[in-house]
Amino acid sequence: VIRIFFNGVVVGSANRSGSIFASTLPVAIGRMGNATYQFAGRLDDVRITKGVGRYVSNFTPPGELPAG
Repeated sequence: VIRIFFNGVVVGSANRSGSIFASTLPVAIGRMGNATYQFAGRLDDVRITKGVGRYVSNFTPPGELPAG
């Protein structure tokens, strides 16, 4: 199961079996691989984990970053 969380709340999920994507390109977080589309904001505590469920349901985030 692939889950996407925003501020500790599941905002999307999908069941997937087999390999997700085979690529020789580096992983790009917050932008498309060619940098055409970039995320305008901050990302914190990004985790990509294989075989371990870090979060399986909604949770309380550990706190917010200071503004600026």
